[in-house]
Parts: sequence; structure tokens; C-alpha cells
Amino acid sequence: MADTPARAAPTLHVASLAIALPAGFERRAARIGRLTAEQLAAHPPAPRSATLPLVQVPPLTLRRGASDQSIAAALAAAIRGRLDGGLP
Repeated sequence: MADTPARAAPTLHVASLAIALPAGFERRAARIGRLTAEQLAAHPPAPRSATLPLVQVPPLTLRRGASDQSIAAALAAAIRGRLDGGLP
């Protein structure tokens, strides 16, 4: 039986991540951005080939007092959903 060539694992490269947060989140922004990137790395979108200059997601409504981790998880889920659901 012939060996099947190994396929490279799909990768997601994010050149920059711009997140608009409400006033008062200035000290939390860097951590939320890092956690969002970690969430995307841990649970990447479905594999496909594409170069996208910009991916926008609609504003998210989160509960008051949400942790940095839960905000990052919601952001990553919205980004994955936008990528998995296709782009205009």
C-alpha cells in the first residue's frame, strides 16, 4: 500500500488584532488580546486557503463584570464564526 503524503496542519496567521473595548478597559486590553489569540490557536477555524486583509465581527454584548478569559473566548468564537461562516 502506498504511503499517503503528510499534509501540513492548517495555520491561522494574524498580522494584527484590533479590538475596540469600552472605556475603563485600557489596562485589560493587552491581556484580552493575548487571550483571544490563544483561544484562536487552541480552537482554529475550519481549514481553508485564504488571504484576508480584514475580518470584522459585529459588536458583542457581554455580561457586566465578565472576566478577561470569557471576553477573549467570546471574541475568538465570533472571529471563528465569521471565518467558518464565510465572508462577504
